[in-house]
Amino acid sequence: MSVFFNLGSNSEAAFPNIYEIFEDVPFSVAVLRGPDLIIEYINRLNLSIWRSTRESVMGKPLYEAKPDLRRDVEPIHRQVQESGQRFHADEVPIEITDHDGKRLHYFQVSIDPIKDKEGQIIGQIATSIDVTERVLSRQQLQKSEALHKVAEEALRKSEQHLEILRNAVPAMIFYLDQEERYQTYNDTFCKWFHVDKTEAIGKTVREFIGEAAYSVVSPHLRKAYDGEIEQYEIKAPTRADENRWLNIVYTPDKNDQGEVQGVIVLATDVTSSKLAEMAVRESEHRFQNLVREANLGIMVLSGKEMVVSVANEAYGRVIGRSVEQLFGKPLFDVITDTDIQDRQLLEKVRLTGESVYLYDTPYPVIVQGVETQRYLNVIYQAYREADGQITGVVILAQDVTEQVIARRNVEEANERASLAIESGGLGTVEVNLRTKEVLLSPRAKEVLELYAATQLTTYLDSLHPDDQLLCKEAYEKALSDGHLEYEARVIRKDASIRWIKTKGRIYFDDASQPLRVVSVIQDITDQKIFSEELERQVKQRTEDLRKAHELLLASNDYLQRIINIFSAPMQVLQPIVDNGKVVDFIYKLTNTAYAAYTTFSPEQLISKKVSEVFPGYFQTDSFKNIREVAMTGLTNTWENHYAADGLDIFNLMSAALMNEDVVVHMTDFTKLKSLQLELQRKLIELERSNVSLEEFAHASSHDLKEPIRKIQFFTDQLKTDLHEQLNDKQLRLFQRIENASKRMASLIEDLLVYSQVSERPLETESVNLNETISMVQEDLELIIAQKGAQIHIETLPVINGYKRQLQQLFQNLVSNAIKYSKQDSAPVIRIYSTLVNGKSINLEEGTMYHCISVEDNGIGFQEKHADQIFLMFQRLHAKGEYAGTGIGLSIARRIVDNHHGKILAKGVPDVGATFYIYLPLS
Repeated sequence: MSVFFNLGSNSEAAFPNIYEIFEDVPFSVAVLRGPDLIIEYINRLNLSIWRSTRESVMGKPLYEAKPDLRRDVEPIHRQVQESGQRFHADEVPIEITDHDGKRLHYFQVSIDPIKDKEGQIIGQIATSIDVTERVLSRQQLQKSEALHKVAEEALRKSEQHLEILRNAVPAMIFYLDQEERYQTYNDTFCKWFHVDKTEAIGKTVREFIGEAAYSVVSPHLRKAYDGEIEQYEIKAPTRADENRWLNIVYTPDKNDQGEVQGVIVLATDVTSSKLAEMAVRESEHRFQNLVREANLGIMVLSGKEMVVSVANEAYGRVIGRSVEQLFGKPLFDVITDTDIQDRQLLEKVRLTGESVYLYDTPYPVIVQGVETQRYLNVIYQAYREADGQITGVVILAQDVTEQVIARRNVEEANERASLAIESGGLGTVEVNLRTKEVLLSPRAKEVLELYAATQLTTYLDSLHPDDQLLCKEAYEKALSDGHLEYEARVIRKDASIRWIKTKGRIYFDDASQPLRVVSVIQDITDQKIFSEELERQVKQRTEDLRKAHELLLASNDYLQRIINIFSAPMQVLQPIVDNGKVVDFIYKLTNTAYAAYTTFSPEQLISKKVSEVFPGYFQTDSFKNIREVAMTGLTNTWENHYAADGLDIFNLMSAALMNEDVVVHMTDFTKLKSLQLELQRKLIELERSNVSLEEFAHASSHDLKEPIRKIQFFTDQLKTDLHEQLNDKQLRLFQRIENASKRMASLIEDLLVYSQVSERPLETESVNLNETISMVQEDLELIIAQKGAQIHIETLPVINGYKRQLQQLFQNLVSNAIKYSKQDSAPVIRIYSTLVNGKSINLEEGTMYHCISVEDNGIGFQEKHADQIFLMFQRLHAKGEYAGTGIGLSIARRIVDNHHGKILAKGVPDVGATFYIYLPLS
């Protein structure tokens, strides 16, 4: 139907009677003008449904006046506008929004197009009737009918189901009369006791299950016949299956007078839950054993007061307390000397849940009033319950004191090794600080690619621009303390970059003005690359450790959560025994680190055979060793290389028997093994390099001795020939040449000795130190006489060592004592021996050492120089005061190192010095 109107601007005035007709009709009416659907007219019922006033909507586009209608109504109006056809539907859902919220209504809707005389659509008229109550009533009726049908069907089947349920229930249900005779029972009862539906009817409990079983159940039956509901657990009677467990409930059956006329019995198979309960107790026991025996310190703090709820002996050893002192007490009541920062960190972890990782942390431990410095790797991690709530803090602490000390010892050893290599003449640089001229050895020219005569500015320009300032600062520092040391990059002609290490010292003239710098350079590019790679690997391993600890699963299983904290793979295996022999193992427990080797999770591995997961398992040493632990009970540790099932790994494995299971701990050292093989290759190369260096040192010393001898010879001859023609200045120059050549000869001799003592002889021999000192006195007889030195020697021990090196050692120390004597008094030297324990000198505990002391009354030295005097080319005095090369004491230390000993020095200025040589007891 089409409606024709003239909807001009005065349409309402033109047809007032038409609109009045619609005002009180029992359905909604709205006249909409134009394509924008301007509200021309809306009746009272429509306004009440919209909860709007006429003034708020008249003259506005429909969706501006009522935007919530757009979703449900706009498609209908658009359809009418485009088709020109009437729209009608009986139940249109429309959501209307007002101040009470959104309301869903159902309407019978009719929308007709309004056309002008030419048939053009100029508007629409919409009528609707609210049928919401009718629709909702029909829907409710349909639901009620559906529910009624369901109820009838359920009622029809209930009796059927009741009988099926009685027999389908996996529990025994039976009835006993007043004489304890079976009156009825279900199918489960038949299966349990292997009887048919009538075989037990009429029999008493005593005669059916036997006297032994009846003696157990009888007291419980008596309570039921006395009117009480009785429940208990029991192992199944022998007639059923004595390896299973039952939960039995006796319910008295009473008549209207309250008299018991029988007992209803419900017996449920609880074998699985009982075994699970027993397994939980066993698991808790294993967990306590794991925590107690773990080498890693573990402690769990609960609540705001940080009460110790779990602690093992390993943690107690770390902090110098026993488990009894810690357990059940607030941590900071027991450890009152804890740094406030540690308390704040623990509180932060408890409040935020963020883990804290501390590495090589110094930690003072006070035991019986004595403070000892230790180092720890510590992890503070939030302890969460199954629902994720944080209730405390887990502390994992590992004492790494030995590793830290070992690393520092390695660093010191590396420094000594570096000095030894530098003394081999890898490259020397001499800078004349007055002329700025630089003299380079052939090796230095090769490293720097500077082959022509060079000035200091040219030498500095060869360095990387970013390192030139560092080099200049190193030279400025050297001018103040006399020592030059820096590392810098060199840009070669092919644009490649090499790293060099420079170490040297400044020499001053008689007026204490800087004269020249003599330094040794070494190409350390390979070491830099190796160091950067090592640092990268250390950071990677540290990051791996951090990530591994973050994998602590928020599991309901307490033991699984704790064992997953450990980054090392762990497994608990149950032996499978056949004819008295272990033929395989079943996984009882694994952690995440171990499961990573497989395609299963820790939970999926449980109850699987190891051979199912690793088919090549039987051919490995691990199977044989673990089987031996299971059969003998003896703990075993071994290295395992597993190259099967797509794996190629090296593990250090340890296995121990715990109850009847085997606990296996694995440490993956595949990367370490690769590094070890690489290290062996590097050691072979280093050994070859050392041989070449030794040959080079011998050849160099031999080749350098001859030119020095010729310089000395021709200088002496020239001085003799020109003696009468030389003036005082020329004589002084000749004297300086002679002194310089003597020092150079002495330096070459000392370097040759140093290179020789760097290599130990093949075998040691018995050395009587009394005879050694006698030979030293013979060698130094002339200087002893010249200085009037007195040497007092007490009885010295016999040791195992290298005879020639020990003579060199004491000759250097005695000659030093004579050299650095006071000018106004004769040298007095005392040599004596005592025995000391290695622990007192930070050497091997339990090993005794000879302490041979060489004491003099010379000029002494300040205590702060006690370590410096053993370094290569280190001197505390100008060469004009005391002769020497600065190598003698370096040679002494190297000889003592070769004998697995230690050398220390103490001095007092103007009083004297004492050198202590510690050598192992033969």
